[in-house]
Amino acid sequence: RFFQLVIVDRVASMAAGALPRPGLQTRMLGGSVKQLLDAQRRLLDRFVSTPMTPLRLELPSSGHTLNAVCSNGGQAIAPEEGRTVVLCHGLGAALGFFFNNIDSLLRKNGGHFDRVVAVDWLGFGASSRPHCAAPRNRWWSDFSLCKSKFDLAADGASGDAAAHFFLDTFDEFRREAGIEQFTLMGHSLGGYLSARYVVAYPEHLDQVVLVSPAGIFSPTDASEPVESPQVNSTPWIFRALDTAWSANVTPFQLIRLRGMLMQDGQAVVTNLLRRRFNNRFDQETTDLIAEYLWHTTALPGSGEYAMNSLLEPVFSNGRGGVYARRPIETLLERFPTDIDVLTVFGDHDWLAPAPKVAERFRANATTRGLRWGFGITPEAGHHLYLENPRHFNAMVRDFTA
Repeated sequence: RFFQLVIVDRVASMAAGALPRPGLQTRMLGGSVKQLLDAQRRLLDRFVSTPMTPLRLELPSSGHTLNAVCSNGGQAIAPEEGRTVVLCHGLGAALGFFFNNIDSLLRKNGGHFDRVVAVDWLGFGASSRPHCAAPRNRWWSDFSLCKSKFDLAADGASGDAAAHFFLDTFDEFRREAGIEQFTLMGHSLGGYLSARYVVAYPEHLDQVVLVSPAGIFSPTDASEPVESPQVNSTPWIFRALDTAWSANVTPFQLIRLRGMLMQDGQAVVTNLLRRRFNNRFDQETTDLIAEYLWHTTALPGSGEYAMNSLLEPVFSNGRGGVYARRPIETLLERFPTDIDVLTVFGDHDWLAPAPKVAERFRANATTRGLRWGFGITPEAGHHLYLENPRHFNAMVRDFTA
């Protein structure tokens, strides 16, 4: 354990301590909000036939800006005049990743919505990126080189402060955008936050689509956090992951460091995309996504530092996974019974639950009278909305009819 901590300290020191201050770092990486917005426009213009209007709203409570795009020129739609769907991305992504889904959701294209709004969470994409990292300490003190400002000890290890960092600003955006009732769709970490939004602000929701959500299921009874001394069989690589996770080292820090030292950040992102999606996209599409993702990554880290306050690695029965510190399964009693929820995974999705876990969750939801359905998108992994958009879009249209 000690040597793992020392190794992670060296990596974290390079990823966090060696990086210059955010403003200088961004200039060295060649990134800016303007460049990101330009890349966002190019990506959406290429693949979305519906004109998307930029919607950047300053929040009165904090002065932070949330970045969004809207399909109807940014005009409010009263519930009696039409339906609105809001799309929320996952960790490390941004609103442009829904380029394959926006057109399909609109009524004029066979969908069931009159307005589509895609939003960047606070701390991600082209939204404001407030400082979220706590002051760094050295490894010989408390091993928290990159810890976030969200104090788990004061927060009861629930991650509530980190969750509301996103939820409260999102709801303020909703009010400023004139959205009264809407359907909410969130992917991955955005799916977890969408489910938490149901608990915090249920009165504004019609339906919810959780796309390969993180943090929905509780670990099995036999699971223990990997730092538990009783779990002697945990592989060293997973223990190393847990150590890095505890230090809040994010993969985006490492990409920024590589880009700053080698000046090849966008090329690295392009290669990662090709491997991740198995060359699913043509060169033009890959380049547009890579340009967009690189400019998203090149901006200073912010919301990513909430990751280890919301989630934790767990190893159980020979299998590792990432679970929420406060799983949605433990909040089912607070879910309203009049909101339909659809949860969708890819057929080879690393976040998909084991059958018995899904069955346990379904039984718990049914016992509480919740309208909670599950679906599977074939030939797709974690990014199913990108990997098999035809099947995914059809499933969402059927659910929201």
